[in-house]
Amino acid sequence: MTTQQVADRLVEMGRSGKLDQCYDELFAQDAESHEMAGVPNGSAKGLDNLKKKSEAWARDVKQVHELRISDPVIGGGYFSVSMFIDVEKNDGTRTADAEICVYKVVDGKIAEERFFYTM
Repeated sequence: MTTQQVADRLVEMGRSGKLDQCYDELFAQDAESHEMAGVPNGSAKGLDNLKKKSEAWARDVKQVHELRISDPVIGGGYFSVSMFIDVEKNDGTRTADAEICVYKVVDGKIAEERFFYTM
């Protein structure tokens, strides 16, 4: 798949609430994930660890009230999307966060994801 095709598929799956399924379809086995500097346990390497990171985040969420993902912007082997998510956590707190997500595509698979947001 081209970078554009990977990007379009990730956006399509995300908008339909299937972000977790992206890992099996779109990510390389040795993919990396990086949150902002200073976030505890913010980096992971390897598909299984990326899935565990995502599952740990999801376990803390009681309800997703809104999820918006922009159309992708392509730059060579990279693409980015903006994402907004409004969630209620299990402890009753509600947060609304916006971030820029940058993905690196190698050989038709996502090799790296990086998230940029205000902490």
